[in-house]
Amino acid sequence: MGAIAWCVGLTLLWQSGPTSPWPVSGDVDGVSDPTIIKAGGRYHIFSSGPGIEARVSPDMHRWTRQNPVFADVPPWVKAKVPGANAFWAPDISLRDGRYWLYYSVSTLGSRRSVIGLATNKTLDPADPAYRWKDEGLVWETTQADDYNAIDPNAVESPDGKLFLAFGSFWSGLKIVALDRATGKPAPGASLKPLASRPGSGAIEGACIVRRGAYHYLFCSHDFTGRGLESTYKVVVGRGASPFGPFLDRSGKAMLEGGGTTLVAADPYWRGPGHNAVLRDGDQWWLVYHALDPRRGAALTLRIDRMRWTSDGWPEVDKPSPPVYGWWEHRVAGGPITLVHLLPEGKINSPTDPATWSLAGDALEMRWPNPAAPGGAFVDRCTVSQDRRTYSGRNQAGVEIRGRLSVIGWWEHRVSDGAASMIRLLPGGKIGDANGPATWKLTDDTLELRWPNAAAPGGAWVDTVRLSADRSTYDGTNQSGLKLTGRQVASE
Repeated sequence: MGAIAWCVGLTLLWQSGPTSPWPVSGDVDGVSDPTIIKAGGRYHIFSSGPGIEARVSPDMHRWTRQNPVFADVPPWVKAKVPGANAFWAPDISLRDGRYWLYYSVSTLGSRRSVIGLATNKTLDPADPAYRWKDEGLVWETTQADDYNAIDPNAVESPDGKLFLAFGSFWSGLKIVALDRATGKPAPGASLKPLASRPGSGAIEGACIVRRGAYHYLFCSHDFTGRGLESTYKVVVGRGASPFGPFLDRSGKAMLEGGGTTLVAADPYWRGPGHNAVLRDGDQWWLVYHALDPRRGAALTLRIDRMRWTSDGWPEVDKPSPPVYGWWEHRVAGGPITLVHLLPEGKINSPTDPATWSLAGDALEMRWPNPAAPGGAFVDRCTVSQDRRTYSGRNQAGVEIRGRLSVIGWWEHRVSDGAASMIRLLPGGKIGDANGPATWKLTDDTLELRWPNAAAPGGAWVDTVRLSADRSTYDGTNQSGLKLTGRQVASE
């Protein structure tokens, strides 16, 4: 049979974007500025939001929301930061038998900010000892300061001394010594600078971890909260102590704007940043948030395995382009057949008996048929590295070829302006299966028609030409304005 099938193999698939080396599911929407810890055999994430949001997982794949840490912003915080109604960027750690949860409260664009501390003997809500105690103010800033008291991160040196790194924009990231008994600044402790971006200021979210002889400073550069245009990314440098000086891989000081990029935007995810790092045995993890272009740039949780190079720098597994979606399939140069590969390994529908499987770049397509040897017709092909084409032969030895269809989500720009997302649906509709906007493909020319009574001919028409691999297009609209696009996902 001339069609194709794929399957997930040993790993789950993240429901949006590319095939992830470490997919997550469950209550992962809305996670912002996550911090993570393993306790009692489970993984706990705390994040920004009303009351400090809390989630738990048995395996770091499946996440469930728990009750928030606080019912409301404490009165002392409201008095110091008028108008504040949510907590930002918590940091969780275990110190001397107590869980320390630092948090920050501020308002957008203001340096009137506070860092507080809450403690608990356990992270298990079923434990009778479970109770969060607010320990009050740790540090504060006002509009008179040239730095901002948000985004705290507790750091421990090899000799057991504690420090708190924090800061956002303005003059950058700072660090101060802590009293181990109270979790608050040590008597006489003074701030020291960690990292800054002269001429930009766009730096925040310090996270310092130690490995071997080095302390590594992870932080976020550039801008979040700008939808598809968000440029947020995770960078890293390293130094001999929690105070640095921190240098990136090229030797540039992070106090001078340095930072080696670890995770940045790609066609599938925008604005990845504000990370935490977890060491679980011999395995290291990078936990952060990112924006999903297919869902209005919605915030979501991301987790990547982190490994270390031979010269001691962190790297993460990069997600592979997805193989699920709509494919144009040809047998021996015959007519095109559209085949829909579903994430769960089915073809065309969840109830279809046909399945697909993938091992590396080798794919097997199984079409159940009692008359076939083994009860199924089997096609075997090889997928290209960019996951946009495949080629091979079916069970009868006949050549098979395919390429990814234009059906799916596209990032669309007019005159190099702000991006918008458009969705090409099967059947030639755009955005809504019942809606009036339509698309038509003739060879490599794509026409998008947007009905409008005021337009000539009753529709605005975009005419674009697809690239050879059909991953991008360019052309003009009816007014002659430049159009560009790139495919984010084929569904």
